[in-house]
Amino acid sequence: EMAIKHVKSELSKPEVLLTISLLKAAKRFLPTIALENNTGLDAAESHTLDVANYLRNFPIQTLAAARDLTKISNAMDNIFTHLPKIRQSRYYDLERCAKLLEATTLTLRQRIEVTLRNNYKSNGIILRLPFEQFQKEVHFPTQDIFVRFDDQHSQFTHFLTELGRRRRVSTGDASKTIKQIIDATTLYHQVLRERLEAIHHFRAQHQKLRAVVTEVLTGEQEHSNSTNNTTTGEEASIARSAVREVDDAPIALFAAVDVLDLTAKGTAAFDAALENYDRKIDAIEERLAKLLRDKLTQCQDAEDMFRVFARFNPLLTRNRVRIAVKEFQIQLISTVGEAVQKLQSKFTHKYEASSASRISRLRGIPPVSGKIMWAKQMERQVHALMKRMGDVLGLNWGQHLEGRQLRRSGDELLSKLDARAFFRAWVTDWERELSSDKATGRLNSYPIIIITGRSNKLIPKVNFDEKYEYLFREIRHLKWLGFDKDIPRTLQIVAEESLARYPHAMALKSALRSFTVVRDLITPELEPLMDTQLKAIQESISEAFDVSLDGTKITSKRRVRWDTKEMAEWVAALTELVSRFEERVESLLRACDKVDIALSLLEKVDFETIKFQNVVKSIQKIVDQLSLAGYTDLVSWV
Repeated sequence: EMAIKHVKSELSKPEVLLTISLLKAAKRFLPTIALENNTGLDAAESHTLDVANYLRNFPIQTLAAARDLTKISNAMDNIFTHLPKIRQSRYYDLERCAKLLEATTLTLRQRIEVTLRNNYKSNGIILRLPFEQFQKEVHFPTQDIFVRFDDQHSQFTHFLTELGRRRRVSTGDASKTIKQIIDATTLYHQVLRERLEAIHHFRAQHQKLRAVVTEVLTGEQEHSNSTNNTTTGEEASIARSAVREVDDAPIALFAAVDVLDLTAKGTAAFDAALENYDRKIDAIEERLAKLLRDKLTQCQDAEDMFRVFARFNPLLTRNRVRIAVKEFQIQLISTVGEAVQKLQSKFTHKYEASSASRISRLRGIPPVSGKIMWAKQMERQVHALMKRMGDVLGLNWGQHLEGRQLRRSGDELLSKLDARAFFRAWVTDWERELSSDKATGRLNSYPIIIITGRSNKLIPKVNFDEKYEYLFREIRHLKWLGFDKDIPRTLQIVAEESLARYPHAMALKSALRSFTVVRDLITPELEPLMDTQLKAIQESISEAFDVSLDGTKITSKRRVRWDTKEMAEWVAALTELVSRFEERVESLLRACDKVDIALSLLEKVDFETIKFQNVVKSIQKIVDQLSLAGYTDLVSWV
């Protein structure tokens, strides 16, 4: 641009203008036309101005001046915002634009490297920064820069390819497209990115190993102290040595290494330090594996082994440790497999045939709740066994060859022990039951029904099915088991109604049972004596059912239903009638026994007036007592 301006300035000087005027005066037009029109200066100026306008605002200086990672990231955003402005330029070559981006990545790498060196003195990234601080201040910000670069670079590649297709621009190499040119560019920051990722991987692995070793060995010492067990001097020495060596490994191996040196020599030094670190860690793992094997060898039974594996479980991520305890793992896997098979056999025999079912019945636990409790207990046992497998094989144990079959068996058993499946089946059965009961809803509103017993004898029975007793007990237990939000409202309403009826139903059952038993004690000869009480009870009972004994509808003044206010009063009255009836029958039967004894004496008594009169007087006394007690139709009985 400056050169073109200089040429134009030279052409505008007086001596040049004088020369052109002289040539025109001498009618030497050919040189003047060539000088004025064939220089191509205007086209060159237009081309240069177009390119200069595109590059003038290119924010490379912002990137070059950035002193922290946040500013570097913002500068790269500005660069990718400016690059698509090439569509406004007529003359800036697309291939040169790709090269411009390539050069920008070199500046990006240099700025990140300089920033890290200034802030952390190269290997300070590994040695001095705590891991959490390293992640927060180095890893996450640099990864953010690189990831955003990848996204923006992909978008720009697509943009530049489309722009080249629309312009139908050919590249310097006719065999390559714009996209191929872009793909062939060197992204200089990639080398630094790979080095930083290698540093992060190393630090993450070291942090994990340090946490595992510290947790296991410190926990083992605390466990020994809490159980008053004294560890041997060798074990304590191994523990202290392992923790100290893990802590000191990075300092010892990377102190003299410039981890940001990306030259061939620097890369070789970094790789050598990593290899030395791996060898040192292998030696530490070997000692830890020996310590774990010794612990397992000292165990007296499988339970002790499970406890040792639970404490040393984090070490199972190390290959050498896994190999060292392989035989113990196989032994414990067999133990867990046998336990799972026992649970499968227990499930196959069903809850109804189990001892848990019998115990639940003794404790008054309804069937479905008992089955759910049984299933949850087995589920807890399966989860405990699966946890033990995790302790023995480590994380993702189900993906191990040894644990795959057990994982599958455990999952199958857990799917069958789904308590919600039992609950849903119970709800479905009850909803079907309630829908079938709607047809008899009118009859269900009366507390008494009449059934035909043996010899076509009509028997009153309480209109309260035992299944409704189980219903409200089931719902109460299911709420305790955590199903309160899943129980349908219709079932809860029926259960509440059944619970309200239950005390009256039990009192009625007791009264009717007593009445039936006592009624059977009355012979036809004695029945007239109890006629008043029998009619009172029968009349009271007749108030509680809908039809008479001959099948005709009753039109009594009082009709007792489950939901009437007089229900409690009626039950109490009927219970009182049955109680008095029971007492009077008992008194009558005692009197009859005394009369029978007196009559048998009368047959055997001597024919003496006094003795005969005494027997007759005793019979008369009994009759008088019955008369005073108000027994009806006593004359015909006598």
